[in-house]
Amino acid sequence: MTILHAPAKLNLTLSITGRDEAGYHQLVSLAGFTEFGDNLTISPQDTNAPHQLSVAGPFATRLQPDADNLIFKALSLYEEMTGHRSHYHMSLDKRIPLGGGLGGGSADAACLLRYLSRNDDPALKEALREASVTLGADVPACFDSCLHVMMAKGEDACDVSPPETLPYVILTNPGCHADTASVFAKYKERGQPFQKSDPHHIAALAERGEWQALLAIGNDLTGAACALYPPIKDMLVACQQIGQEVGEEFIGSAMTGSGASGFALLATEEAAKRYHSRLSELRIWHVMTKLS
Repeated sequence: MTILHAPAKLNLTLSITGRDEAGYHQLVSLAGFTEFGDNLTISPQDTNAPHQLSVAGPFATRLQPDADNLIFKALSLYEEMTGHRSHYHMSLDKRIPLGGGLGGGSADAACLLRYLSRNDDPALKEALREASVTLGADVPACFDSCLHVMMAKGEDACDVSPPETLPYVILTNPGCHADTASVFAKYKERGQPFQKSDPHHIAALAERGEWQALLAIGNDLTGAACALYPPIKDMLVACQQIGQEVGEEFIGSAMTGSGASGFALLATEEAAKRYHSRLSELRIWHVMTKLS
């Protein structure tokens, strides 16, 4: 039995820079990962029984362990590319909110692919990472689970050397599911101009730990998500107000991905605890963690 960790992904910045010929939006985004995430327990089976998956945890009721689950799709991708056939019983502790912009399903698929390919040739592992984009644009990024700048539809990446000190993170979620396609459609409907974004500049800011400057870049999908899902706007307003109460150790707060989750960055553990305590008084799901 092996327990795998699938860290939640944060889009610390997200700029929409254009659309490709197929109509897909192109982006530049600084992505990071937290110590908080899902846990996947995997046990090999000696029988020829089909793969089995059970789901527990705070967000288990909204996730079906069927063939459409990204975990099963990741297994199929690995078997197709390698010809390896094994049989597993898996148990997922689903702690990451669904439809929350935290890359939960992608993180689950990626951590399983990392485990399955742990003894494979490096060239095969890289081919597997590249092919994992067929499961979702976030999966290659989650495969590496390191601070990096995402580009194109999210599948291209430039690694970033993290600074020595990483901030504390408070993740929040208003209890609604944000549909990514709907948020992008709303963004297009609103007619926002595309942004100019230099991935190398963003990487340099991250390497120097200039978190306030990074948060100032913003998330271009925030307006569209808030227009579709008012609870997201209410959450973001509350998080900003609590940050002002905490004081100068509050770095900033924002929405991640296409929503619905948000995050706040705090400079110290003590400030993060004060922020966390204040959030406990409101009806907003939250968890305290760190960038990793």
